Amino acid sequence: MNTDKSGAGHLTAILKEKEVKHIVLCPGSRNAPLIFSFTSNDYFSCYSIVDERSAGFFALGLSQITQKVVAVVCTSGSALLNLAPAVAEAYYQRLPLLVISADRPNEWVNQGESQTMKQQDVFQNYVRASFDLVQEPLSEVDLSYQDREIYEAIDRCVNPYFGPVHINIRFNEPLYGQSTEKIKKRNVLDLISMNQQLDQKDLEKFLLLWGSTSKIMILCGQMFPDKNFLDILNKLSLSGAIVLTESTSNLSGELFIPCIDKIIIPSNDEVLENLMPEIVITIGGPVISRKIKNFLRQGENLLHWHVDPLDPITDSFLKQTAAVQMLPSDFLSYFENEPLKDPGYRNYWIDLKNKREENGSDYFLNAEFSDFKAIGMILDRMQKNALIQVGNSASIRYVQLFNKARTNLSFSNRGTSGIEGSLSTAVGSSLLYEQNTYVILGDLSAMYDSNALWNKYITPKLKIIVVNNGGGGIFRIIEGPDSLEKFEDFIETKQDINFFKLAALFNLKYFHADSSEKLDEIWSDFEAEKNNASLLEINTKNVENHKVLMNFFDHLKINQ
Repeated sequence: MNTDKSGAGHLTAILKEKEVKHIVLCPGSRNAPLIFSFTSNDYFSCYSIVDERSAGFFALGLSQITQKVVAVVCTSGSALLNLAPAVAEAYYQRLPLLVISADRPNEWVNQGESQTMKQQDVFQNYVRASFDLVQEPLSEVDLSYQDREIYEAIDRCVNPYFGPVHINIRFNEPLYGQSTEKIKKRNVLDLISMNQQLDQKDLEKFLLLWGSTSKIMILCGQMFPDKNFLDILNKLSLSGAIVLTESTSNLSGELFIPCIDKIIIPSNDEVLENLMPEIVITIGGPVISRKIKNFLRQGENLLHWHVDPLDPITDSFLKQTAAVQMLPSDFLSYFENEPLKDPGYRNYWIDLKNKREENGSDYFLNAEFSDFKAIGMILDRMQKNALIQVGNSASIRYVQLFNKARTNLSFSNRGTSGIEGSLSTAVGSSLLYEQNTYVILGDLSAMYDSNALWNKYITPKLKIIVVNNGGGGIFRIIEGPDSLEKFEDFIETKQDINFFKLAALFNLKYFHADSSEKLDEIWSDFEAEKNNASLLEINTKNVENHKVLMNFFDHLKINQ
């Protein structure tokens, strides 16, 4: 049995042909033909999420793990707008999210009809493409046209790079009719992308510049694991280039620099001069470290090459000299057999890293219990091969300081860096990831996205860690906000929430720690809990966390 809405039937059939398996469905009436069509087909894995904002981020979590198109389906009206934060995050994080919105017929838009608004192109700034399908297609010509648009929509999600796409589909009432008519099988339309290569003239220019200096830095932003690309970077680091990674780069190499912020700290001019590259090559998505960005902006004669197949013009340091529209692996492979004359620049970075690691370890052992201490302990004790989902603001900045995060798959919603969906994303990814998923959040992020727990897909593999310092701790770390009047009420937003009741509401196993000893005592039970998802609340409300962190950076510079 199928829906009697031919548009919905054809959409479902094409998604199956194109192997779009995971469908997140938000309850509603106008999208009932879509819900019926997807749930009636055993091919699809369907998930029901009531809160559209949470549903969008839940879908992102599924897409992060599968690296495939995931669809999220909603009803008409403001429901669609609630998907906007996830759509924007997918755009900047480059995840293949397919948004399918049901809509009223054209003739009822702006006519006082309930749950009706202008939905066409609503995400125009944050999608690869948007499509408003033929209204109630019946003729062969209309069906063929609609099918072509659906095929194009799915392909635009993945070619030339991952990203979100919006399909808007309009339905007349009645919405709940059924039909025994089978969907006519149509030809599958595949988009074949073009492979790009440097022409000889450009290649010679890049090789000449590469060979003219030994001070080459490769800065890696947010990326998904790629073994072949990792092999290329390892060869380049062995040849003398310095490779800087972040926790979200998902790259680990013997000669890589994994904790940038421990190196780029206020230092004497000689140290900074020795650290400055002559060529910096940026790859991947957003870079978290503000220190490295500010540092590179100071380079007087810096050459910046950004390599990206979609958006190569990205002048992060106001120094860009080359916008290379290629896959980073294809571009960097040209230099695999071009060793640098002198590895001294790379060795300087490595030596300084080792000194800072030694100083940092000494400080950490004696640091008072705080956000810094707690997150370091967590990362040190976390199971290998687990998935780490990190919230924004202070949480991700603390994680950046510890190399232990590099032994695990690590994600964070750094596309737009908002706090609104980190927990929902973790819930989605934990459903498909085989090992434990640990999500590290601040108290505000956890409360803001608490609807992430309002569904039936909460698995015991989900380990939620809430670092509760009583407000937005990030605003004491960054310079300026705490000097403002009413800082605590309107910027830091101090609160006195206890997460025990939230855990009870959603049937989570609750754990609590407010000291290093208590965290050590409960950790193994928290990690081993098999019957329910777990929530660990770490309380640091009475600690001046920002001072612990600032003292850490000061300690790093000893004997530099």
